[in-house]
Amino acid sequence: MKKMKLFLNLGNSKTDKVIAISLIVTFIMGLFTIVIKQPMSWYDEDTHYSRVLQISNGDFKVIQDEDLSQVGGSISVTENEFIDRSWNSKIINSNYPAVDLFWWNNYSDLSYSSHKIFRASTNTIPNNPIVYAPYVIVALFAKIAKLSPAIEFFFMRLVGFLVFFLIYLLAIRKSKKAKLPLSLLTLVPTIFLTFASITADAYLVSITALFLVYLFEFLRKIKLKENITQKDITSLSFVSILFSFSKMPNFLFIALLLPILYYMYNDKETKKFIYQLCFTLFLTATITVIWYLYVKDVNTGMYWGRNVDTYEQLSYIKSNIIQFVMMLVTTVLSFNIFEFQTAYGNINIYSIPLIIEVLCVVGLYLSTRAQQFEVEVCDKKTQTMNGGKLFNLSSIIIAILFINLVFLMLYLQFSEIGSIIIDGVQARYFIPIWILILLLISYNFKKLKTQLKPIIILVCLPLITYVGYIIAAYLT
Repeated sequence: MKKMKLFLNLGNSKTDKVIAISLIVTFIMGLFTIVIKQPMSWYDEDTHYSRVLQISNGDFKVIQDEDLSQVGGSISVTENEFIDRSWNSKIINSNYPAVDLFWWNNYSDLSYSSHKIFRASTNTIPNNPIVYAPYVIVALFAKIAKLSPAIEFFFMRLVGFLVFFLIYLLAIRKSKKAKLPLSLLTLVPTIFLTFASITADAYLVSITALFLVYLFEFLRKIKLKENITQKDITSLSFVSILFSFSKMPNFLFIALLLPILYYMYNDKETKKFIYQLCFTLFLTATITVIWYLYVKDVNTGMYWGRNVDTYEQLSYIKSNIIQFVMMLVTTVLSFNIFEFQTAYGNINIYSIPLIIEVLCVVGLYLSTRAQQFEVEVCDKKTQTMNGGKLFNLSSIIIAILFINLVFLMLYLQFSEIGSIIIDGVQARYFIPIWILILLLISYNFKKLKTQLKPIIILVCLPLITYVGYIIAAYLT
């Protein structure tokens, strides 16, 4: 506990104790999840795992028979069987729940093999290989040590969880005014299950938190008229570059550097750093464009057996623009972006009831308003600076664009041509928006004297429900 408080720059207040305890609970739940959660029981975990193996074998974009819906690479025959068996027998074709203590014992007959075969992982090809770095390192080690697929998979989950949870902790450490909401957010099952799974979303969640916190802290320094140093600019530039590797459409958040540049241009003290940040903005944009051009022709919709053609879909939209806009607006407004997804399972017991989700969101909101001692409070004069207003307005606009772009991308890449509905949208795609909202409120709204106990109870309701579901799965 003391070491965690020291690492996160925490004191001895009740709020700081809640932060530390919540993160310890998250850490325990993450490890527990790795042990009990069946392989491939997280969303698209089978194709993310395949993608990791392919990258470790040097295959970044292998197209089978010139079919852009069948893109992937080589994996071993036993790894392929491991994926098929865990996916088909445990998830799809049986009544077996997605939890099983010491699940690796079910695959003890599968050993290491050097014989390779092709496997498609088309839906994960658009993800930059950098996001899989911790998993790839484990895969490379597994080849040297000749680990079985099950043990390899276990260590991938474990190392990935430790790395991405640490990155998220760095975001909490950096933040001055949002430690509590960021910490409590990890108690939401969707978050710790993401960290404990093999998925590109683990990188997305952790690096988004780190990048946005760096931006908000930079702006906080501006509001307080603190000295901006070379270290501040270099750190922000480095985190921005790491962020540019995350999943699309996260690149929209890079635009938040623009209001920062605007302020720096109008300030004599920080103007000397503007060229470095401009170069960072240019570099991140270049990385995004180059990667998009590399993967733009991959047909992820056809991979799922759908009649999808992005260019034909664009033509349909142009011809029916009013109808499409109305459908988009209706779909966005009716979609619950705060749904807490858990895992695949044989029955719907893993769904968190809507009322519990609502109460948890209320608790997270209240946590952003809770007072934190030993934190500087900007006076009214500094809070009305143009730089802050422009940044906040930009954040809101980008959040709206982000949400709409997710729906648009899935309509182009996943929905049938001319479809009157947008398929494939999942609430976990909007986790970056959750983080942005928590930071916007934490850094801009006045803190209130609120009781911590009700907040903790509300936020923990989904966690308690999820644990109850796991216990019920074993008892039935």
